[in-house]
Amino acid sequence: MISELLIGHLTLMARTLPPGAVRQITGAIRRGGLDDGSVVEAAATPETRGLLQQMLCDWKACDECSPTEVASALEVANLAVVCERAEHCLEVVWTGPRSDVVPVRRIDQVLYQIIEASRNRLLIVSYAVYGVPLVLKAVNDAAARGVRVDLVLEFEGHGGDQDWDPLRALGALDARVRVFEWPLEQRPALAGGRRGMIHAKCAVADSRSAIVSSANLTEYALDANMELGMLVEGVAVAADIDNHFRGLMDSGVLQLRPNSRHANEMGEAE
Repeated sequence: MISELLIGHLTLMARTLPPGAVRQITGAIRRGGLDDGSVVEAAATPETRGLLQQMLCDWKACDECSPTEVASALEVANLAVVCERAEHCLEVVWTGPRSDVVPVRRIDQVLYQIIEASRNRLLIVSYAVYGVPLVLKAVNDAAARGVRVDLVLEFEGHGGDQDWDPLRALGALDARVRVFEWPLEQRPALAGGRRGMIHAKCAVADSRSAIVSSANLTEYALDANMELGMLVEGVAVAADIDNHFRGLMDSGVLQLRPNSRHANEMGEAE
């Protein structure tokens, strides 16, 4: 029976080495095991040789492990890693000067792509919001085509002293868009009575695509600052982000707040 230590090392090899290299090593294990040196010969780089030597030490300590068992375990680990990587695609996104070394897309381009691609659900989280009419239009267009849009925004500041309203700064938001806030009384307090804030910035479409970045929904962040982020394409990570925020909504940590259009309509009715 394969030891837990050996399984852990085989998994490390699958995660560290290219899939083709792992397949070569697996074939060598099946053909020669430990006897004819073919396993070590399959190591093409110093890094691979180091991982192989440690794996061979673990294997020798596992008296009843056959080459077939070890090869099969490595194949399964390699397949699991390949499938996991196929489910996720990461891309660096950036606002700021170009380096001409690494090709990167702008954060605003990717943000608009995610919003426009949404068909069922859209989550957007930001601290600061102002001067982004294209974002407003894209969000309203999503709501108009039937997407359930949720915004999570900062209204309070560190101590309830925030002097600007993100909804007023954003503009005429479609009434179907739900807006959530983090009530001040639910936030952790530090020395001096100052409390935490919503400082996360992300957007998630249909639990499949997500952008997580340093950029707020502001003109400076999307057009002028140096801002860095990642585009995540794949169900698992994007769904985790989406489900985490929706769990906070369901538990009441994040609470629904009437958006500006709702408030205006109520005021006119009165």
